[in-house]
This record gives sequence, structure tokens and C-alpha cells, in this order.
Amino acid sequence: MKQNEHGKIIAAAAKKYLAPIGARRKGQSRTWLCDQKYWLIMIEFQPSGWSKGSYLNVGAHWFWYARDHFSFDHGYRIADFVSFEAKEQFEPESERLALRAADEVQKIRDNFRSLEEIARQLTFDVVNGGGGFALYHAAVAAGLVGDISGSRQLFERVRNHFDGDGWQENVRSVAAELTKALPSKHDFRTLVQEIIQRHRSLNKLPPCPDPLPA
Repeated sequence: MKQNEHGKIIAAAAKKYLAPIGARRKGQSRTWLCDQKYWLIMIEFQPSGWSKGSYLNVGAHWFWYARDHFSFDHGYRIADFVSFEAKEQFEPESERLALRAADEVQKIRDNFRSLEEIARQLTFDVVNGGGGFALYHAAVAAGLVGDISGSRQLFERVRNHFDGDGWQENVRSVAAELTKALPSKHDFRTLVQEIIQRHRSLNKLPPCPDPLPA
């Protein structure tokens, strides 16, 4: 048995179930991405530091804050660790995980068919205790659907939450810039579009003309 045999088994199962629904593998990693223009769905067959096998994490990532990596902004772990014991045992387990990932991708797509549905969910997350970047993402989504008052209040909470230096100061700066643009739907959307394109570029994704729906 080669040391990376279980990784190859996972990759084969993921290709079988995820490639047909539009996911692509990120390099040679265990992460697969479904590009949705202004957001993506990330599927991670997360390894363990202690034994061979995989967890399964699936969630949404929003592109409207530019940085050079992806994160689980909504959703995360949907399956506990499955250990590798033998090829015969792990192949069906990997297929089960990949099939479950494909089902979860479709559920997320169904739940987030529009900006309005995204804004409702992100506001719900904040109302139910979400802080940090959850505030920022909800603020942007609210602004995009025309809820200027709600967006302004959320951006104010962002500036109160991120009160440190470095990257936290950058979040505050971006939030302030977006707040200034809120009164003009055109200016706000244009600024968000620019952030999306910058985020895509930082992560080596191709430019997307007009990523936000009209």
C-alpha cells in the first residue's frame, strides 16, 4: 500500500460525483470548488493529523472581501471522520462522502438562488449570534438588495467589532468605504464588483464579467 493511496481513492470518488456538477479540484489538494461567480461552494475532504482518512466539510464562501484564501463563511462540517483501514473498506466510504458532498452542494445552490435569499440567511445568522465576518457579509448582502438602513447598521457593528491593527483595520477601512457608497445603488454595486474581481484575481480565478445578478 502506498502512503497516499487513500488520497487517490478520495480524489477518484470526488471526480466521479463532483466534476459532473461543476466542481473542480484545487490543484492536487483535497479541496474542490464550485464557482458561482460572486461566491463559491467549497468542498473539503479534510485529513486528520493522527490517522489516514477524511472528514467532510461543505460550505459557502463570499467573494466580496478580497483576500488570498478561501474560508467557510456559511456551513462547515457535515460528516465526521472516516478512517482508512483497507482499500476495499475505504472505496465505498469515499463514494458515500463524495455523494453526500454533491447533495449538499445542490442544497446550498437551492438555498442561495438569489441575492435576496442570501441576504435573508446572512441576516438570520447575525440575529442568531453570528459576529465577526458574519456581520460584514450580512452588511454587504443587505446593501446589494437595497436595505440601506440595515446595511449601514451592520457596517457600524463591523467597525465596532474589528478594532485592532493590520487586517482588522483593513476590514474597518473597507466597511467605511462601502458605507460611503451606500446611498447610490450604482456606486455600491460597482465597488462590490471591484472587490469581487480583486478577490478572484488573488485566488487565481478568471475574471467574471458582471458577476452580480442584475
